[in-house]
Amino acid sequence: MLDFYDIDIMKNASTQYVVSTVKHTLSEQMKTRWHDQVQNSPKLRTCRQIKHTFSCETYLNGHLTFKQRSALARFRSGTYPLAVELGRYRREIVPVEQRTCKVCNIGEVENEVRFLVNCSGYTHLSNEFLVQNDETNQTGNAVDDNTEFAYMMSVSAKCLIIYIINCYEVRRTLLT
Repeated sequence: MLDFYDIDIMKNASTQYVVSTVKHTLSEQMKTRWHDQVQNSPKLRTCRQIKHTFSCETYLNGHLTFKQRSALARFRSGTYPLAVELGRYRREIVPVEQRTCKVCNIGEVENEVRFLVNCSGYTHLSNEFLVQNDETNQTGNAVDDNTEFAYMMSVSAKCLIIYIINCYEVRRTLLT
């Protein structure tokens, strides 16, 4: 470990200082590696949009059931059972552009943004969610999908996961 540092300085430093310095350096290296992995992994497309710092997410400490925490973690990490994810596990992998939303059937890839923001199959739930969470567009201008998605992902974890689960129930009902 000491090869990371100036050996002459470390020889005369206290054990506490050396340990503290090593911990800090390893922590920074880990954060950098985490950031690089998130940025370079196509599977972490959702995480890349909503998580910018290496830290424990507040929803993990909230008042969610195990099922709710698990579902929210899967959604945030891009492993929720949407077409964009399911297509990678078919016998013959489906190209991303063919992993389309079967709820609205307009030929768009069913990813987390489409599921949460765009799909017309969930409009009634989306409108209710936005009203309950007092979403107001102060400028009167339309916001883009990614801005809307970021807003929805930032509201109360309890409200968000109930919305996601309700949308998924609609999806499951329509597709079975």
